[in-house]
Amino acid sequence: MISVKDHRFRIENDLFLRELLVDADGLRTVSVLNKKNGREYEKHPDETDFLVNLNGQTIASFNNPQVHVLDGNKVEYQKLLAFSDYQIIREESGSEILELCFLCPKVDARIKLYYQIYPDLPGCIKWMKFECLKGELHISRLFFEILNTCPGQFVDAEFYKKQGAVLTSPFFAACGDEDIIQVHNFKLSEGMFIGNSVPGPLRYYMVYPHWKRGTSCGYSMNSGDFNKYLKANESFTTDKAYIYLYEGSKDDSSHLNGFRELIRRSLPACPDHGGVMYCTWQPFMKNINEELLLDLANRAADLGFSWFVVDDGWFTGDNWQVDQEKFPNGLEVISERVRANGMKFGLSQLPQN
Repeated sequence: MISVKDHRFRIENDLFLRELLVDADGLRTVSVLNKKNGREYEKHPDETDFLVNLNGQTIASFNNPQVHVLDGNKVEYQKLLAFSDYQIIREESGSEILELCFLCPKVDARIKLYYQIYPDLPGCIKWMKFECLKGELHISRLFFEILNTCPGQFVDAEFYKKQGAVLTSPFFAACGDEDIIQVHNFKLSEGMFIGNSVPGPLRYYMVYPHWKRGTSCGYSMNSGDFNKYLKANESFTTDKAYIYLYEGSKDDSSHLNGFRELIRRSLPACPDHGGVMYCTWQPFMKNINEELLLDLANRAADLGFSWFVVDDGWFTGDNWQVDQEKFPNGLEVISERVRANGMKFGLSQLPQN
C-alpha cells in the first residue's frame, strides 16, 4: 500500500491515494485522490504539510521560493529541515505506516512524520514526533496536519461542525468544541471528514479555504496556548489527524461509521477483563422474577456470557430486602444457577438517599 519512487511517497489502497513529495524545498502533499471516481481533492500541491515553532523559530515542512512582484527577484527561504531517511512499517493488523525523518540542526531536533493507511478504508491517519537531541526544545504554535483538499471546488462545498449537524461559514476557527469537520459537495454527492484527536480545550482547527493552508489541525493558540518543553533525549508524540473520503448522501450514517472505524483501529488495544457481562436492566428494568432469571441464566450461559448481573427490581421499597413475591426462594437459587453454568454472579444495589 505504501510505495516509493523518485522521492515520491504513495500512501494508497484501491479507494484512496495520498502522495507526498520530498525535494530540495521540503515535504508537501501533491495529491489526495478519490480512486473510486478518479477525482483529485488536493488544490494546492505547493503548500506545507505542517507548521511549528521550535525555540522561537518557525519551521515549515515546505518553503516554496517566491518571485517578488516588483523586481522579479526570487526570494529563497532559509532551509531549516534536512531529510534524513524513511521506513515503511507493516503491522499485523494489515495497516502500513510511512515514517519520514527530518533533522533540524538549528534547534538540535529530529522531527518524524507518520502516515498510516488500511487496505479497506478510503482515508489515512497522520501524526508527528519531536525529539530533542541536546539542550532544550520548546514546541509551540503546532499544526501537525495542513490540508487544502476539497471534493470538487471550494465554492460548491458546504462546511459542517458538530459532527455534520450544523452548517457553518467556510471561514472559521474552532478551539476545543469541535473534533470533526465535514466538507460536502451536493453537486457531486461526495465529501470528506477531517478529524482532530487532540483532547478538549487544546484541540484547534483553522479553516480558511481561500488561504493555501486550507484546513489546519493542531493545538490551541487561544487563551490556553499549547506549549511543550523537552530536555535532551526526551520526545513528544502529537495526537492524530484523520481524513476520510466518501461518496453519496451527506447524512448517510455508513459514511460516518466508516470514519469512526478509521478512528477505532488507531486506538490502543483494550485488555480482556474476563469476558462479556449480561445485565437484566436494559431488557427488563424492574420487571424481573425468579422464573425469568433462572431461564435467563441458562440462556446467557449458552450464549457464552461470563458475568450475570441482577440489576434493580430484586428488593422492596427502601429497606433493601429481597422481594419475596418475586423471589420466594431468595436470590441464592439464582446465584447457584449462575455459578453452576460457569458464570460469575453480580448484584446491583442502588445507593440509599
